[in-house]
Amino acid sequence: MKYTLKKFTNLYVLGKRIFSIDKRYSLYFTILIILKTLAPFALVVIPKYILDEIIALNRLNIIIKYLLFMAFFNFIINFLIQYFEPLLNNRIHHLRTKLSNEFSSYVLNLDYEYLEDPNILDKKQKAIEFIYGSNGLESFTFNIESIVVNIGQVIGYTYLIISINPYIVLMIFCGAIINAKFQAMAEKYSYEAEMEMVRPSRMANYIDYICSDQVHIKDIRFLGIEKWLLNKKKESNKIKLLALDKVAHKYIHLGIVTTLTSNILNIFFYSYLIYSLYTKQIIIGDFVMYLSAITNFSLSLSNIFVSMAKFLNINYYLENYMEFVSLNNKINRKNIGMIVELNRAVIEFVNVSFKYPNHDTFVLRNITFSISTNDKISIVGENGAGKTTFIKLLLRLYDPTEGEILLNGRNIKEIDYELYRKYFSTVFQDYKLFAFSFKENVSLNNSDTVSDDEILDILNKVGLEDKVNSSAKGLFTGISRIYDDLGTDLSGGEGQRLAIARALFINRPIVILDEPTSALDPIAEYQIYQKFDTLVKNKTSVYISHRLASTKFSDKIAVFDNGEIIEVGNHDKLMKLGGKYRSMFNMQAENYNDNNKEILYE
Repeated sequence: MKYTLKKFTNLYVLGKRIFSIDKRYSLYFTILIILKTLAPFALVVIPKYILDEIIALNRLNIIIKYLLFMAFFNFIINFLIQYFEPLLNNRIHHLRTKLSNEFSSYVLNLDYEYLEDPNILDKKQKAIEFIYGSNGLESFTFNIESIVVNIGQVIGYTYLIISINPYIVLMIFCGAIINAKFQAMAEKYSYEAEMEMVRPSRMANYIDYICSDQVHIKDIRFLGIEKWLLNKKKESNKIKLLALDKVAHKYIHLGIVTTLTSNILNIFFYSYLIYSLYTKQIIIGDFVMYLSAITNFSLSLSNIFVSMAKFLNINYYLENYMEFVSLNNKINRKNIGMIVELNRAVIEFVNVSFKYPNHDTFVLRNITFSISTNDKISIVGENGAGKTTFIKLLLRLYDPTEGEILLNGRNIKEIDYELYRKYFSTVFQDYKLFAFSFKENVSLNNSDTVSDDEILDILNKVGLEDKVNSSAKGLFTGISRIYDDLGTDLSGGEGQRLAIARALFINRPIVILDEPTSALDPIAEYQIYQKFDTLVKNKTSVYISHRLASTKFSDKIAVFDNGEIIEVGNHDKLMKLGGKYRSMFNMQAENYNDNNKEILYE
């Protein structure tokens, strides 16, 4: 009972939400319900009087009046239905767009941890299916319309049929319940198949994406993995098809049962009407009216239960949608307090430990570390040492499991979330450029207000002036040719410079480079760090790397190992200490050629 109540509560919430979003949708919806409820009655009732008139008095003028009334009524009703139905369908597209915009906004503001959880990503995919899929908004509209229209028609047909035999109404009702039960089972099987297909569908869609994405296609071609990827897609699609095949067989069995039930009842009703006509309990006009009323009554009642069963299926998708959009952010984003000292940023990690949600192992343990205003910090360590997790906590993508992080002496949980983010500009290891122009990639949402000269000045500082000047449309040239026929492709170093230009434009007091140069050779990496260090002399900067090119510019180096900070100091101090840092430094030096060693030892 509780679960059933939840289903109809969800439908009520959705209906209320739709009404609040689009009033015209509600108006067109109501008008169509009234029109479609009235539509069949003229064809059911008027023929009785025409036949009665033909058999009895056969007055041509009366017959013509009945025919004209029936034709005019049907014309007006159908004309209005044809007028308002496209309007309602158009409003559904408006609704979908508005819900899609709200959904995107919700995802963009969701805690980062949810977007790293495969189960949550599955829910996200199911929620998208509700917005865009065949069992979502359109199905909701058409099914509620069907229920309300058919309820109105059932009331009218009941009034007609009950005058001949009230037990006919009861029998039709029982037959409709039986068919609805089997329809509900079919909808349940269909939903279960859809859920089985969510993850393999995501995999197949992902493979489609990487096989057409220019970033991936070069690797795919030259690694020769086309057949391997195609086989993985085939395996995913095989799972989908097996689920569909299973449902198809169940539908066959259910269809046989419902067809038999309907036909047995129809044979009985037709026999009863023929008997009543034969025994003169009714006349030919009554026979035609009752036959049409019983047939339509049975169909309308069946439609009600079928639509109710479909509602249960819609509710499966609606539940996934509502579960996803009801996820509660764990990071407190309320405006608890305002910090205005943007030019002063002292950050302290105090006994911070962290483990990822649904994991038992701590990836960081007892981290105590401070970053002061204008510090140049290097966070170094081997891959998997905990460096990136440290940055996620620093940026407050996650909150610590234990301990606290302080900004200017205040726990960051007590600081306005949006204001806290304004302390940082970051170039991530997996930074992304957008298929927009040079200018838009640097200035983003400020593109319409910032001057071209200001953007050119920043691009010149990071060494991209030649690239911009040689591009077809200069500053307005697209990055990639996806949306710009004259677009340009960037090398790895050029891409990193553009990402750094974006970080500089944002102009925040703390700048973070999270291994964005890991794919470059040592000389190119060193040059980027050297250039970057010159550009951020009056800012706090944090460099994260498993290589040591950045340590030459650092006031303080923190060495991470197995989730802990095991050494802290500057380069000279750590070399004299003779620990992990010195071992890493010497090991990397052995892998450099004589020219590259100058980078480390100069």
